[in-house]
Amino acid sequence: MLRQNLPALAIAALLATASTALAQTTVTTVRARAKRSAQSGEVERALADYARLAFAGDRGARRELGKLHMQQVKDLISAAKGEATPGAVELLQRAHALDPFSGKLRRKLRSPFAKHDYTYAFGRYRAEAEAKQLEEQRRHALDARRDELGLPTSFAGIQRGPFRFYTDVDPKYGKRVVGQMLAAIEAHLVRYVEVMGPLGLTHASDLDVVLFNKEGDYLAHTKASGSAGVYIPSQGCGYFFAGTAGFDFPPLLHEKTHQLNDKLLKAGVASPWFEEGIAEYFGAGELKRGCQQLQVGRPERSRLSTFRGMVTGYQGSVTPLRSFLAARQAELSGSYYAQAWALTQFLMEGGLPQGRMIVYDLIKTAQASGQRQARLSDDTMREILGRYGWTIEALEKAYLAYHQQGCKPLRGMAAFLK
Repeated sequence: MLRQNLPALAIAALLATASTALAQTTVTTVRARAKRSAQSGEVERALADYARLAFAGDRGARRELGKLHMQQVKDLISAAKGEATPGAVELLQRAHALDPFSGKLRRKLRSPFAKHDYTYAFGRYRAEAEAKQLEEQRRHALDARRDELGLPTSFAGIQRGPFRFYTDVDPKYGKRVVGQMLAAIEAHLVRYVEVMGPLGLTHASDLDVVLFNKEGDYLAHTKASGSAGVYIPSQGCGYFFAGTAGFDFPPLLHEKTHQLNDKLLKAGVASPWFEEGIAEYFGAGELKRGCQQLQVGRPERSRLSTFRGMVTGYQGSVTPLRSFLAARQAELSGSYYAQAWALTQFLMEGGLPQGRMIVYDLIKTAQASGQRQARLSDDTMREILGRYGWTIEALEKAYLAYHQQGCKPLRGMAAFLK
């Protein structure tokens, strides 16, 4: 086990002398390459680079990514004009898949789809007859899915956007809890799409959520002892309970992130540590405006305190990074979740754009493997980090320093690469 406590003055010196040149060169290089690719007609390469930069928080890249997508949409709409309905619809569906959560794109495609008697319903464009049939069967479908999940008929079903929500909470007493929970899962979806969108997401209309009134019923149904919520991938459903002490929102945000990784990100995430790390990243978010808005990215006090206790050896210990990254599956322990959060928090919010670009590359590499969770080899990790001039050893020093400094953004990696 690693117990490393860098003296505060030494850390301050490292941060003070760190150079910003590497970060600026990396971002500038990727941006220039994306521009050259777009100008030379290498659209796929330009899309990949602009998406990488957009994920890193570059607003200009996000705009350029949108422009390229809209040009692709125009080309697909133009190609569809010369096709019979089956071929035209296939091309238009490809256009919609470029950004299935964009209202602007949905409106642009409304008229081309309408020419083939297609309308938007339940998350995508469908033949009008199918859309009408689905609407008529909505109530039956809710009941059928409730039966599939093995829930009693006393559970009420609500279809709200892409969510199918079931609960046995008495509406007379639990209206506020149910209302806040529905607002929270919608706010979580909005923020998830905003953060993870550049990775490429699919739309889903079957995001199932179950809220039990009693903890005992929740435990009997899920067998998830010691938990305040759980997402079960084989069922595609998240389970929670209201309890008597008030609803616990962090587990909701954590488990809903697992669900969206499964349903929207599809090909999966980089590895077990990141699956739990990104779930903790969203789980540490702050709900505002009556649970209608979710803010993520700020270091959460209790998680930071736990991890700093691990670093000093006061509260457990930190697993050496190479071993932590190579773990085949997540450990259901507080220390594992704390370290997964700490590493993900640093990569996402540590002040260095390469951090998020490394996350982007990790996920894209895992997606290419076709596995739900891919344990990337040590060589693969080193290769991805090396693209940005990083090493595993430097990453370990940097993320420990970041948290010991109270999550103050770093100004570069140069000092940690010595």
